[in-house]
Amino acid sequence: MWLVDHLLSCTLTEETEGYLLGRGARGSIIEDMGIKTWQPLAEPYDHPDWKRYGPEGRGEWLTGWVVWPLVGPTGAVIGFTARSLTQKRFTRWLLPQAAWSPVFTGLTHRMMARIWAGADIWLVEGIFDLLALHWAVEEGVVLATETARLSDVQLEFLRRWARGWVYVAYDNDEAGRRGTHGWTDEAGRSHWGAIRKMERVELRCSPVNYPGKDPGDIWSLQGRAGIQAAFTQAR
Repeated sequence: MWLVDHLLSCTLTEETEGYLLGRGARGSIIEDMGIKTWQPLAEPYDHPDWKRYGPEGRGEWLTGWVVWPLVGPTGAVIGFTARSLTQKRFTRWLLPQAAWSPVFTGLTHRMMARIWAGADIWLVEGIFDLLALHWAVEEGVVLATETARLSDVQLEFLRRWARGWVYVAYDNDEAGRRGTHGWTDEAGRSHWGAIRKMERVELRCSPVNYPGKDPGDIWSLQGRAGIQAAFTQAR
């Protein structure tokens, strides 16, 4: 498959590695997730939507972005996410099979084995929250939904495979609170958050109350000691 072959061919530059380490990444996590630095394709990929990444069809506009494969429960690559190191921008490319597969950043073969063994699962929004939180829940599994929303496909994955607790540690802002607890719109319609969705399918779940904007921000301000202190008593 062209995408798998290309992601394997990409390397991790010193600049990207240094940035990731500064955001809380450990070498083992970088390796497990297959995080690399995007380099343009050797040959153009002929797909109309792919042109959004550059007119040459080689993904040249993503050059230098940090990139990681998105993996389904069986271990198959179902797409990738790329994020700029200079701006708060990210993009996601999904293969057709992602339509029936849960899309999580951080789901790898090793983490899937932990889930099968009954490890607790922690849900966060973004990759830098994931990288930071691993320092506080080293025996657990941290998965990023990439937005403050638990999709129906992600919910079904958790219903089927989660044997431990599922903790929701979305950002402490309006979007994060809505994604966790739900909200009622101006027309009076109720929108369920992750907790109510999981309770409905009888998952053991809990929101996480922690100080700070988000796990990634806690790491940036306080480092390892700060993230561990924030989440050790947060369950």
